[in-house]
Amino acid sequence: MVETERLVAIGTMSTGIAHEINNPLAIINESAGFMKEVIETPEMSAFSRKGDLLLGIEKIEKSVKRARRITHQLLGHVKKQDSAFSEVNLEMLTKETLDLLKKDIEDKEISVELKMESNAKLLWSDPYQIRQVLINLLSNAIHALSKKGTITILTTIPDKFSEIDGLNRLHKNGESSACLEWSEESFLSLEIRDNGIGIPKENLGKIFDPFFTTKSFDQGTGLGLFVVHKIISGLGGQIEVESTVGKGTSFFIKLPRHLENKT
Repeated sequence: MVETERLVAIGTMSTGIAHEINNPLAIINESAGFMKEVIETPEMSAFSRKGDLLLGIEKIEKSVKRARRITHQLLGHVKKQDSAFSEVNLEMLTKETLDLLKKDIEDKEISVELKMESNAKLLWSDPYQIRQVLINLLSNAIHALSKKGTITILTTIPDKFSEIDGLNRLHKNGESSACLEWSEESFLSLEIRDNGIGIPKENLGKIFDPFFTTKSFDQGTGLGLFVVHKIISGLGGQIEVESTVGKGTSFFIKLPRHLENKT
């Protein structure tokens, strides 16, 4: 009950903050663009500190983009959306997501290993939300890696129903969403593993909290994993993390292959 009330309060606050911030952001962005146009006119060509002004405007525009990214994530989290459920080919969706991140992967010369069991590629879920999860987790993995690191993506179907860990705690902090029916092989397990810098033990309990980040100001909003957790919980699944500093991080996701909504 306390957790639910806390999330409702966060949602209400987030919506208000996002809407209040978006309007001045638009004005700031428009003004920065106008100043850039003025500075780049022929009349300003002789101005000795033209480069410094353009650099300052570039910093303003980057900060506006970051703030907009935060507000969009906030609104995306609290906005009620109808899930568009369909058959999802997880292998195909993963390859499409990797294509979106191709430049970052190539810049760091990262090796990507796909290890997907033939019977662990299809599920009935929301492809848009699954793609969001993949983008966030793979982006984090890329950021955690130095040159020539490795990302491994695995999918499996548990052999036995009894082997599925945590059936009575499908959602972090005891949350629940739809009423589910579980049977043998009802889970699809997805693991995204990197051999990057790892997460300090003292931070592991905070990574799904809103606005928690160890990234620099212009690289992270602290909402990516928060949104990932909310999506997985909303789809009736579970997400856990294991990490060792200097060795890497693994995210383990368990999703129902088919969700029966009894509500």
